[in-house]
Amino acid sequence: MIRSILRTLGGILLLFSLSLSTARYIEAQVANSTVTGRITDSSDALVSGAQVTLIKTDTKLVIKTPTNTDGIYTFPSLQTGPYRIQVRKQASRLPPPS
Repeated sequence: MIRSILRTLGGILLLFSLSLSTARYIEAQVANSTVTGRITDSSDALVSGAQVTLIKTDTKLVIKTPTNTDGIYTFPSLQTGPYRIQVRKQASRLPPPS
């Protein structure tokens, strides 16, 4: 009877340790990435306040962020996968010279 109990406990411990190692393996498969960059114009001047849009092409998820004063944008904690990026900035219009 004691052997039977020990075998049952051993089986439970084995099952428990296998489930823990599987959970760690699954957790290790989660991957996040960060996309960051700097926007410049054709004269290599930094572009601040541009709207940067990241589109995950397989799910159509859309995320937007502006560039900072140094023209830098960052999209943290992204799921891995295919993305497309768009950048838009309204041109400032100056009054004509008088």
